Formats: sequence, C-alpha cells, structure tokens
Amino acid sequence: MHEALTYSSWQTPDISSAAHSHATTVDELRAEGKYQILTPEQCVERCKGQGPFDALVLHPLCGGMPTDAGWSSLRLVAEAVLPELAS
Repeated sequence: MHEALTYSSWQTPDISSAAHSHATTVDELRAEGKYQILTPEQCVERCKGQGPFDALVLHPLCGGMPTDAGWSSLRLVAEAVLPELAS
C-alpha cells in the first residue's frame, strides 16, 4: 500500500504509468489487480495474452522486500519466464 500511495503522489495527470493506482485502501488496491504475485506459469500465460511490455512490471523490492528475496524473484523471471517468451 505504501508503494502504491507513494507512486501515486509523484504522478501528475499528464503521466501514464503501469504503477499508478487510485486506491486509498488495501481492499481497493487488491481490486485494481495492479499488484499480483504470480507463478512463472501464470506470468508466461499473462505475457503471451497481453504482451510482455503490458503485462510484466516487476517490483522486486516492493514493500521493503528483503534484497535476497528480490534477487530470487528476478532470477526466477530470467530463468523460467523469459525463455518461454523467447520461444
């Protein structure tokens, strides 16, 4: 929620961003669906349906995630998602 509110506060009406949220509560943020935790298979399916530049926005340190968990997430995308999109 902190990240969504912070990004929102920086954005003026002329800025378009995948991270822009209008949510003011956790329930509203969940309903927007902008922040999702996906398996590699779900991520590949979403990218193939929407295109990787529309579907794949990574925030590996979102909400103060530990650095090791962020790197693990990025490695998982690099090793399990990107090769599937290249084929």
